[in-house]
Amino acid sequence: MKIKKEYVILAVALVALVAYLVFHSSDRTRYQLPVMPEVDKETISKIEISQSGESIVINKKDKEWFVGPKEYPADSKKIKDMLDLLAKFTHTALVSESKNYKRYDLSDDKKIEVKAWSGEELTRQFEIGKDASTYSHTFTKLPGDFKVYQSKGNYRSKFGKDADELRNKVIMAFDKAEIKVIRVFKDKEWIELTRVEEKDKKEAAWEDKDGKKADTKKIGELLNILSTMSGEEYIEDRKKEDLKDPIYIYKMTGKKEYTISIFAKEDKESKKYPSISSENVYPFILHEYDVNRMKEKLEPEEKKADS
Repeated sequence: MKIKKEYVILAVALVALVAYLVFHSSDRTRYQLPVMPEVDKETISKIEISQSGESIVINKKDKEWFVGPKEYPADSKKIKDMLDLLAKFTHTALVSESKNYKRYDLSDDKKIEVKAWSGEELTRQFEIGKDASTYSHTFTKLPGDFKVYQSKGNYRSKFGKDADELRNKVIMAFDKAEIKVIRVFKDKEWIELTRVEEKDKKEAAWEDKDGKKADTKKIGELLNILSTMSGEEYIEDRKKEDLKDPIYIYKMTGKKEYTISIFAKEDKESKKYPSISSENVYPFILHEYDVNRMKEKLEPEEKKADS
């Protein structure tokens, strides 16, 4: 009888334990995530990003995006990444109700606040913390809600950019096949190369004013660089007309003339060349690496070996 009583007690305890585990687990997951209304990304016309007391406003005008009060053209790829996340913004889990925001980089000094409008209507508003351990989710918070949630996507890497990073850095783009003449000013003299079509040749030949053939491979590489040229950064405190006496000029003539002018560095230790382009209204910086890449395409092998 004693053994039978112990079995009964054990059975009751086991049932109680199972019931506790079942109901406790159920209680932990018995919460409702906020339902986020769908937003058509095509209707979004304004995005505001705020961090550490500074804000960036990006506006859409005539299907194009512009950054800041000076309305610099925005990088379309980076804006598209933002719009994709704004349209799909939703929560996948409740993470915390402790109000320990510092742990999730949602404190005032770390969080990124995002607002998006469709016309006059504020259609998205949330705060971005750090990436979750999955690296494909982000900790987020809603205004007026003390809870921390987990949202799918890498929000911090897409929205945590300054105004310069969001600007379109493409300063020249053209179709290489249309270029017929290349003129380059370097070492205080002009070099002129003319495209010569040759039968049964995949690549066009180039020759100078004296009819001497140029290195077709190098000229092709030069056009590759120039036809998809991006600057390192823009020069905020100067206008194009402020830059005088370029040390290098590249002119490519096809359906129109494309020009890049490169000016002397401000000091010998700098690796930044102030530059301007016929295809961009703002002066910008080219890195020494890019300037040297262009120069070497027109240098004889023996000169390159000596330098």
